[in-house]
Amino acid sequence: MQIISMTQGKIKRDFIAGREVVIKKTSFEEVKKIEEARNILKKHNIYLDNKPFCFHLPKIYDYHNGYMVMEFLHGENLEIALRTENKRKNAVDMVNRIFQYLYNAQIYWGDFAPRNIIIDKNNSRINICDFERGIQHNILNKEYLQNYVYEEYAAFLFPYERKFSEGLNQIFTVETCHSVNYNEIKSNRVKNIIRVLGLPLTNLTNQTVANINKMIVLAETPYKRNDKSIFPIVELEQIKDQSYTNFAQKVCQILKEKGSGYGNIGRIQTF
Repeated sequence: MQIISMTQGKIKRDFIAGREVVIKKTSFEEVKKIEEARNILKKHNIYLDNKPFCFHLPKIYDYHNGYMVMEFLHGENLEIALRTENKRKNAVDMVNRIFQYLYNAQIYWGDFAPRNIIIDKNNSRINICDFERGIQHNILNKEYLQNYVYEEYAAFLFPYERKFSEGLNQIFTVETCHSVNYNEIKSNRVKNIIRVLGLPLTNLTNQTVANINKMIVLAETPYKRNDKSIFPIVELEQIKDQSYTNFAQKVCQILKEKGSGYGNIGRIQTF
């Protein structure tokens, strides 16, 4: 397994008593969320490469002083496979199948992302990790897609590769529009884009928030440059870790530069 973490210093590999492990700085809440997800997912199987795969979550060996020691998961990381040309086609199919399966089963995993999925073909297991958000309960499917995972699903797939049953415009159109208080918006990325766009803070709606989340998806959408695949999410995540304001400015810059190639940007920014 190749460990991908956007947060430096949070995860590391080690050997303890001859056992290869991953040590992660986290809260005990995540340990409980992993066990809850384990109980849910152990009942599910999915076909990949024309054979059944089971879902597997890492065994937890210890939790002490804010650090969790867990099983090292073997296999191929799906994000890395998506960024490797000769493995990409198969990885795209797997991401589509897994995302659709979990959605259909109403298993709303808040941390769904290709980097959190490791395919172990030798043991026919889908190893999944990162459960700080856990399985989301009492949440509308659109809210789950808009605020949690569609961005991660789409960030390494070209639009023509996405086979998810819900279309982009459908996902980011709210059912019932209502006012939103700026101070109650949880996402720092959304709040900073609102400020960069100069939107009136007293006239915001849930459709405004959905539109901005759609802007982020479009900004992170991969594209080709000189026959090379470019994944803007990589740069954007690094910028976000340094400054949410710079992230917001970069999102707007990317959309302006790409124009119609990224969709109807003018309409997206009309609130």
